[in-house]
Amino acid sequence: MEIETLFTDQKWQILSLLTKNTYSPLQLAELTKTTISNISQQLKLLEAYHLVKRTKISNRDKGKPRVAYSLTDDYAYLISIAKDFASKKLLRLDDYHIAILKIWNIERTELHPILTEAYTLLRQRLPHFSSITLLEEGEIVRLHIIHDGSTLAEKAISGAKDICEGYEKIIKITSTKSAGKSGSDKDTVVLFDRADMLKKGPVVENSSNTAVSTG
Repeated sequence: MEIETLFTDQKWQILSLLTKNTYSPLQLAELTKTTISNISQQLKLLEAYHLVKRTKISNRDKGKPRVAYSLTDDYAYLISIAKDFASKKLLRLDDYHIAILKIWNIERTELHPILTEAYTLLRQRLPHFSSITLLEEGEIVRLHIIHDGSTLAEKAISGAKDICEGYEKIIKITSTKSAGKSGSDKDTVVLFDRADMLKKGPVVENSSNTAVSTG
């Protein structure tokens, strides 16, 4: 089987669902509006290519599923067609790859190298950041950082602003000192989130935590 057939139609639906949660075959059948027999066949193919894995549930309660499926790892299936270069590749992703792919999903391709360079610089100081998020607000792309207030964090943020010099009207870099739990707008793209802080609740800020913008 060609690898690209694993990312079409119902198999793609299954993989998309498993990016959000683990599910039993019955749950997947209900969510995709098909039969358990069909879902089981699709899962076997995905499992054979090591894209999904099953976990047996021990000491299950009556009526609960015996197995649940999840993704084995983070992947990108890349198809590249360019002058003197053509490639189809299944690439295992780390956190950096995922962040860069999210940046590359921005419609305005001219911003890709600028934002990639800015994020790469910020990544060198990740121990000092709680989260780095990206939000498109009309014509503006906002890169927001929640940090620990250290000198190293401030220097990295200042360096990212220097990289974006000349793009201040369309790229805004804002920052907030860490305080309480962190939250994000539903349309925010998460590039970095330490210990899933953005999933745990809204940001609680004090009067000293003011946003700083390049604009």
